[in-house]
Amino acid sequence: MKYGLTIFLKSNFLGMLFFITGQTGAQRFAEEEYQVRNGARKLEIRQQLTGSNTKKQTLVYFDRAGRVAFYGERYWSAYDSGRWYYQEFHYDKKETEPYIIVRYHKGDSVMAATVKQRGAAGLETIDAEISASGSSSLVLRTKTGDVLVERCFSGRNTNLEPYSSKYRRPLKPETIPQVFVPADWQGTVISGYDVQDTSYEVQNKLAHRVEYTLTRGAEKIELGYNASDAYDAGKGVWTRYNGKQEVQELFIYGGNEISPFGTQWFYDAGGRPVKKVYGYFDKIPQDNYLNKQLFFYNKQGDRVREERYSESKKKSTIKYLYRYDQKDNWTELRSVYDDFSGSTITRRIWYGTEPDYKDPVFRGTEGVIQQFQQQAAASVIKAEEAYRSFQDRARKQPAVAYFSKQGASENWKDFLPAHMVLDTVTRGDLNKDGLDDLVIVYQPEKLLERFRNTERIARILFKQADGSFRLAAESKKAIAPEAAHNVYFSGIEIKKGILVLQMDFLRGGCTYKYRYQDGGFYLIGCSYTSSEASYTASIDYNLSTGDYIKETSQYEPAETTTSKKGRHKLRTLPNFETHELGSLEVDDMVF
Repeated sequence: MKYGLTIFLKSNFLGMLFFITGQTGAQRFAEEEYQVRNGARKLEIRQQLTGSNTKKQTLVYFDRAGRVAFYGERYWSAYDSGRWYYQEFHYDKKETEPYIIVRYHKGDSVMAATVKQRGAAGLETIDAEISASGSSSLVLRTKTGDVLVERCFSGRNTNLEPYSSKYRRPLKPETIPQVFVPADWQGTVISGYDVQDTSYEVQNKLAHRVEYTLTRGAEKIELGYNASDAYDAGKGVWTRYNGKQEVQELFIYGGNEISPFGTQWFYDAGGRPVKKVYGYFDKIPQDNYLNKQLFFYNKQGDRVREERYSESKKKSTIKYLYRYDQKDNWTELRSVYDDFSGSTITRRIWYGTEPDYKDPVFRGTEGVIQQFQQQAAASVIKAEEAYRSFQDRARKQPAVAYFSKQGASENWKDFLPAHMVLDTVTRGDLNKDGLDDLVIVYQPEKLLERFRNTERIARILFKQADGSFRLAAESKKAIAPEAAHNVYFSGIEIKKGILVLQMDFLRGGCTYKYRYQDGGFYLIGCSYTSSEASYTASIDYNLSTGDYIKETSQYEPAETTTSKKGRHKLRTLPNFETHELGSLEVDDMVF
């Protein structure tokens, strides 16, 4: 064995367990502990997870083309021996991406799979997740002319529902704002796309982006920003590449402004990154930065050391003691930090000529694969039916007919508009005439089960002496809808002529009290509580007088409670029909 120094650089580990580039003889995964050279056929990794007593063991098998064929992992500790989880990767002969991935736990007969199908020009037309009970998700892609359509579904085979739709349409090159085109890039090839992603989960929630690509030989600029009708309009990222190397990344604001600061990468002659700097681009040449990283390599091409510098020039270093085998694959990696702490990762590598190497036994046989492919095909049919049904219901959904305040009916259900679903109804005397009035709360009928409405309506119905009801007030803002962020409608009641609405939060809640006076319903009181790990704050606010009491309980470092009285008198009381949740602010508390 021989020793050397190397660096181990962690990167994001999202989506699939690793990413394969298809390089012959040297696989490049998302994390460097999976990198092997010179015909390795099997890899075993053992490591202690940082900050815990848990250990991880990983097995990776490579086929003769150098592609990952099998992946297994388990986590174990002194209290749990762990359970192996396996993934099998099956490829067409010359493809570098698998057409099916079969997944299962050791000793479990239940299997799941990811099934992919490609069409013309390599377009991935089907991406299906098949569980034991049927499809759990499905993506269908079609391309008509220059328009790419992607539709996403989720659920089971018998109940697949549309989740979102994405349309990618070409834009004319001249639509690009010229501020994004460097002066020396004028006249280069420009392609642009309008990408509209609509989520059906929250009443057609829109994510709309504008994207452009500029190419000049091996160089490329990619940029994208949110369209004017989407959340955080105009915000985006501008990135420059040289081949596959990222060179520069900037931020976009307002859809027409580019930041003077960002990230810049520098590479050596072998294409390896040697420096990464974040700061103002006009100051980087003078070694003036917000933070900087330097990378050093050994003769095997592995990183030897990483140095990190803050704006104040404070330096920290990471090194790794690296043991190699005879084929220049490392078998032990020991980290060394500035305080001499660290961890160890060990690897055992088998090559095709070693006598104790053997291929894994695949459970994804031809019959199993065919069954998953049949399930995926059936899911496509179900998904198409669900999508057509959804569109048909959406087209046929009539406009809501609303009762006017002059209308009256003996049946209170006449005040529940067509295609609305009742949440709750409560009774009590609100106008002190001795008759039980009604408050009904409802929301739109859902076209999809997963749908989360952005509207919840409350109507107050006054009972008349002849037994009929009249509409007294209506609010579309006083009660939290399903789609509200961490605010939940939990109930409504009438107490001593006061209409009481209750909203809950993840940690806390708020009670709103409305009273009928001066011909309308007005907010006269609020009680609000908010909690965090280290404190609880609450306020009891009498809007009629303007007086409030605020209490704060602090739990760390010692438990203390403070109470404060104050006065915040409004010119006019909020009206039930126009008041909106979160529009009150008293003593730095918003509710």
